Amino acid sequence: MRLLVWILRRLFPAGRRRASRTGSGGRRLPGRPLLAGGVLLLLLAAGTAGLAGRAVPALPAGAHAVLARPPTPSLPLLRPLAGREKPAGAELTERLYVPVAPAAAGPRAVSAAELRARWRQVARLVITEEAAQALATRWGPVGEGVIVVADALAVSRQLLDMPQAIGVVAFDELSPAVRALPLGGVDLLDRTVPNRLWPLRARWEVRAGQAVPPSNRDPEGIGVLVLTGVTAPAEGEPGPARASAARIALFARSADVWHASVRALGEGCAPGELPGCGGPVLRVLLDVGADVVEFSGLHPGSRQEIAAWQEALATLGVGSFGAGRNAAEAARPYTVDVRGTRVTFLGYAAGSRETTATPDEPGTNAYDPVRLRADIVRARQAGADLVFVHIDYGEVYHATPTADQRATFQTAVEAGADLVVGTQPFVPQAFELHQGRPIFYGLGPFLVPENGAYGPRGLVLQALVHRGKLLQVRPLVVAAGPEPRLLPAEESTPFLATLAGWSD
Repeated sequence: MRLLVWILRRLFPAGRRRASRTGSGGRRLPGRPLLAGGVLLLLLAAGTAGLAGRAVPALPAGAHAVLARPPTPSLPLLRPLAGREKPAGAELTERLYVPVAPAAAGPRAVSAAELRARWRQVARLVITEEAAQALATRWGPVGEGVIVVADALAVSRQLLDMPQAIGVVAFDELSPAVRALPLGGVDLLDRTVPNRLWPLRARWEVRAGQAVPPSNRDPEGIGVLVLTGVTAPAEGEPGPARASAARIALFARSADVWHASVRALGEGCAPGELPGCGGPVLRVLLDVGADVVEFSGLHPGSRQEIAAWQEALATLGVGSFGAGRNAAEAARPYTVDVRGTRVTFLGYAAGSRETTATPDEPGTNAYDPVRLRADIVRARQAGADLVFVHIDYGEVYHATPTADQRATFQTAVEAGADLVVGTQPFVPQAFELHQGRPIFYGLGPFLVPENGAYGPRGLVLQALVHRGKLLQVRPLVVAAGPEPRLLPAEESTPFLATLAGWSD
């Protein structure tokens, strides 16, 4: 669109340059209008062809308002407060700022001294206008080499061309398009960190008549969801699985919601038989403390057990999605409140039709792009702040997604999903941002038997939410098997860099 506007402005100058459309003899030159029309037609044709290649179904009437995001307070509503004294009758708000790096950058930390050095000198620092005004009250005028941009979106775009640079954005403007960095070893996404100890903090005076929260960071409102890959403990070997679950539970305590993706079920469970039935799968889920169980990648042999399993899980207070006793139940979403943020899970089976439910038979929820978009709109209308779409694309053994897989997952983002996750590949797959939203094409294995069918590593995602927004999605690498464990940074960082740096 910007290119089109630039071309039209060049071809049809306005104001004083309008007279230049005529030649020296006073005759109007016909070439430019004809050229402009041709260029416009070519651009429109190219755009139409691009859309036809992967069309996204149109939204129903009124749905755009449902998908809109509430804006963060803008600068005209705020005035930086340089002094310590509160003006008489003024309303104040506290705003915290976070150093960020490109989304694909590896883990690192930055110190306040390093930030101040970048602030004062010709250095690689990209900062929003709001953050620049706030820090100027503490550090003085910004250095000439610092790049000041309008908002956090502009910061993320600038960082794409400056991988060694550091950005600074407001806490409530964080998104998966950037990577939040610890400051002095302290992570602001850790809700145990009090606001008063954060050095990048400023008070603003709120202009009269504007409703602004007292702070842009509520520590108790920071929620953590942990999303895992394939869970399929070996039948008849509950010992290692139970021991592993005890270790996983230590990690799970940092999560408000623990997601498990189950591939194969044990024997069916009636509510009166709990918790002694279901084989090792159910025992592991209970030991780990799973809050929501996904059945999108269910094995064909487990179809007939799904109804009993869902009933048993519901009795235990565990949610489920992605399958059901018929097609209508398989399509049901599951919504959970995560410290004030409502997250809806939607699950689809795109890789295999052997397991999909029919109007009368149990199974998984068949993927359909038209219905997916309608499902997302309905979830928003029902009050969902965020929608996580999980897609089973089959039991693949390669890290690079296929062109068709990419198109399928990207369509989910274009339909309005905040996060798209592939749940059942046997090795972890690449991940990327599409339209600023994260896609993880496959998490790979998590808790699985050592039978050679699965790769040795898998991904676990930490999704951090706050006041209805998805702030960050952090991939962690685990050594998959009967006793999965988190890998140290020196092993996981190169592996993550490979998955994030893949190319077509």
